Amino acid sequence: MKPDGHTLYHFAGCPYCARVDRAVDDLGLVLERRDIHQDAAARDELVAAQGRATVPVLRIEDGDGARWLPESADIVRELYTRFGNGRRPPLRTWIGPREILIALAAVGLVIAALR
Repeated sequence: MKPDGHTLYHFAGCPYCARVDRAVDDLGLVLERRDIHQDAAARDELVAAQGRATVPVLRIEDGDGARWLPESADIVRELYTRFGNGRRPPLRTWIGPREILIALAAVGLVIAALR
């Protein structure tokens, strides 16, 4: 299912984004995604709306305009409420070892690039 008006601002290697990705996969959703490290315009749009470039953030367009929803746990809860047909998020919503390793690798790449 591709919900209209839902855009996920994220970047590869973000463990909190991975939490949202698990929920999106579990619900069978196809969201428009904007990687703020690959798309400068997306990053600028996020900063203009939120005042910072922290991800994940879900932008929800509806009849009342745009609503920006930060925080992975809140995004997961919103997705299950809207699209879960009564289902609740799985118990495993914490950041696991895989996500921690991905985040550490991403930090290592940034540090190496700065040297």
